[in-house]
Amino acid sequence: MNMGDLHLIRVIRTGSSERFVFRQEGKDIASLDLHFIEGGKIDGHLALIGPDHPTDDEIQELIAIVGESLLAHQPHHTDPVTGEERLHITVTRGALVGNFAPG
Repeated sequence: MNMGDLHLIRVIRTGSSERFVFRQEGKDIASLDLHFIEGGKIDGHLALIGPDHPTDDEIQELIAIVGESLLAHQPHHTDPVTGEERLHITVTRGALVGNFAPG
């Protein structure tokens, strides 16, 4: 997977969370949910979708993009007191089934 032509699009924003879609060549390749927790911690879920999943190195590259572009406003990626990483992302691989509503 080539990381060129990669677009990050915000689709939902609330007071404590955001959802983004990584789009490449007109296709959604991943969905990212970020939840902002007290104390400056951020818990995320990166769902890789589609038949061509990124390699582990490319996943690290996607997470670096998140850290550099989306979280640039955060003063530190690590807690200055504990040294603990503030950003934790769980990664899953799967296929997009669709969007559903009750009824």
